[in-house]
Amino acid sequence: MNNKEEEQDVTASFNRNEPDIASSSSVGYSGYGEYFHNKELQQLESDVQFRQKYQKEHRVSNPTLFQGCTIYVNGRTNPTRFQLHKLIILHGGTFKHYLSGKTAVTHILATELNASKKSSFANFKVVSPEWVTESIARGKLLPWQDFRIVQVSRLQGKITDFATVRNCMDPNFINAFFKSSRLHHLSNWKFQLRDNFVKEFILSYNDTIPDQKYVYFHIDFDCFFAQVSAKIDGKYDIHATPIAISHGINNSDISSCNYVARSFGVYNGMWVSSALKLCPDLKILDYEFDEYEAISNLFYSALKDIGIFKMVLPISIDEAIGCMLITPDITSELLTQKCMQVRNAVYNVTQGYSVSVGCGPSVLLARLALRKGKPNGFHISWFDTVTECHAFIDHFKLKDLPGIGYSTDLKIKEQFGNVQNISDLRDLLERPSNVSKLIKVIGSKNTKKLQIYLDGKDDDESISMVKDPHTYFQKKSLSVEINYAIRFKTIDDVDIFLERLALHLWEKLRDSNLMTRQITLKLMKRAQGAPVDPPKFMGMGKCDALSKVSNLGTNTQKFGTIASECKTLFRILSVPPEEVRGIGIQFHRLTDSNQKVGQKSEQREITTDLFRKRDHPDDDITNEPSKVAEPHTPVNPTYTSPVKNYWDRHLKRSITPFQYDFPDQLDPEFMSNLPKDVQEEITSHHKVVKKANRSLRTKLYDDPRKQIKQTQDLHFIHDGRLVPQLSFQGLSSAKQISETLIDWVDATVEDGPHEKDLELFTSYLDKLAEQGRCHIILHLIKTIKNRVDDHYNANHEGLEQWEYFLIRRLIPILNKAKPDVKFNLVFDL
Repeated sequence: MNNKEEEQDVTASFNRNEPDIASSSSVGYSGYGEYFHNKELQQLESDVQFRQKYQKEHRVSNPTLFQGCTIYVNGRTNPTRFQLHKLIILHGGTFKHYLSGKTAVTHILATELNASKKSSFANFKVVSPEWVTESIARGKLLPWQDFRIVQVSRLQGKITDFATVRNCMDPNFINAFFKSSRLHHLSNWKFQLRDNFVKEFILSYNDTIPDQKYVYFHIDFDCFFAQVSAKIDGKYDIHATPIAISHGINNSDISSCNYVARSFGVYNGMWVSSALKLCPDLKILDYEFDEYEAISNLFYSALKDIGIFKMVLPISIDEAIGCMLITPDITSELLTQKCMQVRNAVYNVTQGYSVSVGCGPSVLLARLALRKGKPNGFHISWFDTVTECHAFIDHFKLKDLPGIGYSTDLKIKEQFGNVQNISDLRDLLERPSNVSKLIKVIGSKNTKKLQIYLDGKDDDESISMVKDPHTYFQKKSLSVEINYAIRFKTIDDVDIFLERLALHLWEKLRDSNLMTRQITLKLMKRAQGAPVDPPKFMGMGKCDALSKVSNLGTNTQKFGTIASECKTLFRILSVPPEEVRGIGIQFHRLTDSNQKVGQKSEQREITTDLFRKRDHPDDDITNEPSKVAEPHTPVNPTYTSPVKNYWDRHLKRSITPFQYDFPDQLDPEFMSNLPKDVQEEITSHHKVVKKANRSLRTKLYDDPRKQIKQTQDLHFIHDGRLVPQLSFQGLSSAKQISETLIDWVDATVEDGPHEKDLELFTSYLDKLAEQGRCHIILHLIKTIKNRVDDHYNANHEGLEQWEYFLIRRLIPILNKAKPDVKFNLVFDL
């Protein structure tokens, strides 16, 4: 009799002889404890009777294979729980129908476990059902370790700690959260990769010539997390079984899934419950963070040791760009050999993991070639003519281009109709009028980027990554965010948590020998009408995003200053503590703490976008300076309420919460009793106050006869008055404002300027007129007039509106200033 026939015979026999426990339990009990205790005794007695009867009928001796083993079955299994029950008791084991305590069983049978079960069963012998069937087939009890379903890694034991730490006020909460956070690990890995590259670049790539030309190899793992976790698990074929990676079930999100799962409609970011509806056979595997890191290190080692790349640029833990010098003998056949060489090297070094490769003469073409090479393959985009290059690019969708996301794609389709691919866009942009419309829809920067992409070339960001990788990969910001299990009751809870979170980020700042001069506090506030308890346990739910920026005015690495600023920003945002669902801190404008005092750091390019918010750090452009001047797009300015304008104008700028006078000398005994951070802050403040008391402005008030040419915030003008410095959209230099005006005219020459934009500009000129700065007004008007004249021969419709604006609105402002100088403007209308 084979195993299958034996199982069927056992099941039939058991069904005939199983007693009716429900009917025998009708006797009254004093409580649930006594009821379940008696029920368990009846079940054990029934098992013994069934074993004895089966042995007598089939003349089988008393087996002892599972003697001493008490086994519990968790979840759905194959064989079923019912079949396993019979096999266990027939071979001398004890079957548990429910867990009454941690020491009640010796083994647990399961096919797979979610993250919470892995945590609660961490100290159990959890094995697959094959341990039972294989042991019976071989006639001996096999080692349970060979059938364990939870592969314990070096990091896994620490990761599961977060399952028991769900209170954000627990001192261990932040560390436990980040040990289990996928995004935190990815961010740290990317941070380390780029930091290591910068260090190696100084030592190994210092002979790189900026004008060198390369062939680019874009190398990427296929569904990296799923591929590694599946190999560690060992039970599933990544090419045949649908696999997804997630921390748990139902409301947990999927971070990675293989191509088999994607064929059912599963995608990254989808909830597990939704994915299981599309693919009921989807296997959910847990993260293996230490293995991911180990494979990534082997991956980069293989690329560096292969010997064909001048540089290896780190994109992420599983993605890189290899730069090979262009030589006269390069052909498509040679590049094919190199792609195969790269794939084989990675496969051998990582012991069985596959990558896909895209190759091309630009980073863009290599990226698009990678899309055609996936999965588990390669593609070469090397062309002899421009026509061949355009034909290759044209069949891709707009969203396949880097930096062109869903929102940009939607705006283009709303303006021009159904633009399916790049070929449709190329046809549209052949008409100059459509280029102007596109600028208005997506902005001049994105328009310029698309025009560059149409020729298969790289944008400025990709060029700077290759030409100046040392600067590109340097740290530009540090951030930390927690959007899970955030539940505060009082403002004191918020202050304590902010201190801990700021300390976590400050340690990174200190370890990197950096200082910051700008701090951003980000909050996720429960949206109006959203449930207090969201669908995902302790999750964020539907929220409104809020943020506030603090410009410190000087570089700092002092924890006391940083923590105090974070608390202040929270109070400015005025969010009730019980409404907070997520919180984050970000440091901007990082500088080297070893930099000498007085040494000027590199100045980042200041964008001259006319109507952009200057005080919002998320809008800062930190890319390398563009070589080609870009037209800037005037957009409708955002007008806030009068109440907000009042607070912006008075509370932030002119009203000081309270004033106090510092003594000339600080009391040493008093200072010694203060915490070190407070001492440093008071000492720093005291120095500033003393310096302010001796400042140039104070001396001016004491001696009005003293003439000053210029100070930081005040300008001395021709009639002897000292007036505040004026700025337009964050720009105070007349040269910068003139460049902005030129871009403004270029971008609106067809349809004319917008009325609200004109109001902003005339308001600025009125302020100049009140101060009698006619020479600046005259310079700006001439700038606009000369630029309008440059476009006069093109016969644009917007020229008439510009000329009307100059004559009817700008010239009267100039006359109102009562200039002492003569001027003459001639208009050829």
